[in-house]
Amino acid sequence: KFQEVYQPRRDVCVDESLLLWKGRLLFRQYIPLKRARFGIKIYLCCESDGEVSGSGGYCYRFKIYAGKEDNVSDIQQVIPADAEHLSVSERMVVYLIAPLLGKGHHVYCDNWYTSLRLFLYLLEKQTLACGTIRVGRGIPEQLQLVQLDKGASSVVTEKL
Repeated sequence: KFQEVYQPRRDVCVDESLLLWKGRLLFRQYIPLKRARFGIKIYLCCESDGEVSGSGGYCYRFKIYAGKEDNVSDIQQVIPADAEHLSVSERMVVYLIAPLLGKGHHVYCDNWYTSLRLFLYLLEKQTLACGTIRVGRGIPEQLQLVQLDKGASSVVTEKL
């Protein structure tokens, strides 16, 4: 119903959240760095903070993580066939933003989702992306050679 009621603005973010749950549950997660350390892990696509006061943070689409044995057939039915080569985290991004692909949205995500392969795939679908990247996720050679100070950043662009 979320997608029928509201269309997010241009900027959306993909992230995970831990819903506090102290009861018994087979797929309860433990994440020590989260404020609520035990709970239900949810992958979210939310509208980023908008220009209009009170418009940011709307949950556009979500997926509850039910463990490694979770049936991912609902994800496979939604993502395009040309996304089969992507990793699990990359496919989760595509699943969450599938209705927004090709509509000019900008996706922001953290280093668990980010990879050069995902960003190139999204670029093919007219969807821009931005995020931090982990060392083993296909960093371009130009960036690997750059020595950065703490807090500094570097950017690589490609002419289309």
